[in-house]
Amino acid sequence: MKKLSKKYPISLDIVGDGPLLNDLKYLCEELGIVKEVNFLGVKSPQWLSINTSNYSALIAPFCVSKNGDRDTGPIVLKEAMASGIPVLTTELMGAKEIVNDSVGLKCEPSSISGLEKMLIAFCELNPYERHAKGLNDKKKSLLKKFNANSSS
Repeated sequence: MKKLSKKYPISLDIVGDGPLLNDLKYLCEELGIVKEVNFLGVKSPQWLSINTSNYSALIAPFCVSKNGDRDTGPIVLKEAMASGIPVLTTELMGAKEIVNDSVGLKCEPSSISGLEKMLIAFCELNPYERHAKGLNDKKKSLLKKFNANSSS
């Protein structure tokens, strides 16, 4: 965010909370990106379904933690796709099967440089290309029947 926000007019809204919340807030202060990052807290599924389409993309940098924990069912990607916004994620199990170049972008898990390159590539898409990825998401989600209540 620190490097990207100097070149691109971007901001990040983080939905949710958890044990790393205070660490993330502190990191934003340390990096001087407090104005670019908004911590929205826990939001209901209804809030997400109403507001997701207001965003340019969903960023879900899934990875495997040091203790081996991992995201195994990227339902949030399917919900974003059903809302018609591009998804930016990693090549982790589940995400790599449902996200392709027509609907979003992917990078290697736990790769800061890969995440940065992916975000730059997305920022450099023109509005039509971003919109087309969102439309493709919606088409794919309709064919696969992705919605807030599905798991397939």
